Amino acid sequence: NADLSPNEDVDLEVFYRVKKELKDVIVIISLFNEGYRLFTNRNAATEEPVVGASYKVIFKIKKFTLRPATYTLSVGAWGNNQILWAWGTDILNFKIEETWYEDFYKSDEGILNLKLTTERVLL
Repeated sequence: NADLSPNEDVDLEVFYRVKKELKDVIVIISLFNEGYRLFTNRNAATEEPVVGASYKVIFKIKKFTLRPATYTLSVGAWGNNQILWAWGTDILNFKIEETWYEDFYKSDEGILNLKLTTERVLL
């Protein structure tokens, strides 16, 4: 378990080892809050070939995206036309501290703090 500040980027690093060459591998993470899947992300748009070696994939979440809460990470991978499949649930728990900053308001509700482009137009 780790306590993280909302004003820091979150880098989720997944280490894995492949024993033989595979023509198509993809690594996937899912982030949960209180049992709800917030999102799923993959390391590439399409599967990539790998040789027998060790690898690290870094999933980056920009600062102020996650609101104060406890999050759970699940990690998976597939390869060989999805014949080989692995999925681990609740691999990591971490908490975003309840600390507020300019443009990161306590009064905003929700789990994800998405910065949308908005525009007000006088009609």
